[in-house]
Amino acid sequence: MAQVPRVSELSIVDMTSHSSELVHKGGLSKEVKIVVKGSPFHMVLGVVGRAVNFARIQFNASLVYDCEPAKSVDFVKTSPMEFKYSPNSAGDRLEVELRIKVLTSQHEDMLFKVHIHGVDPITKAEFPGLFLVSPPIKVISKPEQLKKRQAPQAHQQQPAPKKQRAVPAAAASDSVADAVQRLEASQLVTNRLLERLLSAADCNARAAPLKREPTSPAEEFEAAFLSTFRAFQQLRSDDKADAVRRVMRTAPPSDVDSVAELVDLVASEGLVAGSPSSSLSIASLPSPVDGGSSGCVCADCPHKRELERVDQFYQRFLENGVGLGGSPDDGSDLALPLDADTDFSSSFLAFA
Repeated sequence: MAQVPRVSELSIVDMTSHSSELVHKGGLSKEVKIVVKGSPFHMVLGVVGRAVNFARIQFNASLVYDCEPAKSVDFVKTSPMEFKYSPNSAGDRLEVELRIKVLTSQHEDMLFKVHIHGVDPITKAEFPGLFLVSPPIKVISKPEQLKKRQAPQAHQQQPAPKKQRAVPAAAASDSVADAVQRLEASQLVTNRLLERLLSAADCNARAAPLKREPTSPAEEFEAAFLSTFRAFQQLRSDDKADAVRRVMRTAPPSDVDSVAELVDLVASEGLVAGSPSSSLSIASLPSPVDGGSSGCVCADCPHKRELERVDQFYQRFLENGVGLGGSPDDGSDLALPLDADTDFSSSFLAFA
């Protein structure tokens, strides 16, 4: 007399499928159930051991590959399997309806298995022993595929030239549907990445200060004035006088008048040399011409004469604003050389 197990175990009482075939692999033979994609097939489950009322138990099912260790079939949106169950009136039988929505050919010809296990409806804890693994399952697109594979071997004695197998319409539509699902998932990931990049770019744009372009003549004057000062400060001390001479000599009369007007405006504001409000007085600076500590003591020095001419030019330039771009009234030659700095010249003309 067989010993009754202490723990109840699920068992398959009956299982329907389209057909079955015997597969030999690795020196072992196993029966494979063949079902059609999307078509329902049924199982009737019972229990071995202690009696169980199926009406008081919740059942879950999952689709896995026929391999060791078992691995679940991945999916993006749609579950690869539909699972429905209902107990009979006595509660000792469980009728299960299954629909598999993926093809074996789409998963590298891998076979599938169905895992069914019972859980507590409240705590969702699995009941020990109420677990079942179905036989290997092969999913095809339509029954015609099976008939072609089971053709008599007599026709294979005179093999015809190999032809490329045409993809069935159903299999093609399934492949397109799977490709669309993969594209949708990839598009979702791409959209999320683009949102992150745009958000980061927006934050950087807000953090970076914007350089505002001048919108009025006053703002353009201020920008040109500051540009002139920066260019003048970049000149070497020995080149500053030559740069001013070159600009004033080559400037058109309208620009000369503008500079004269600017000098008059600076003088009226009390910013010229010798003004009480001036922060810097040219007259207070030591002059080499007067025999300063850094000046020349030669009796007849050509550099001293050149400095005197430059001093006369700047005195007339700052005090009267006359004689710019030409010769003074006393006939002295204040010709401006043509070897001044180009950047200062362009900035000064833009300022004028």
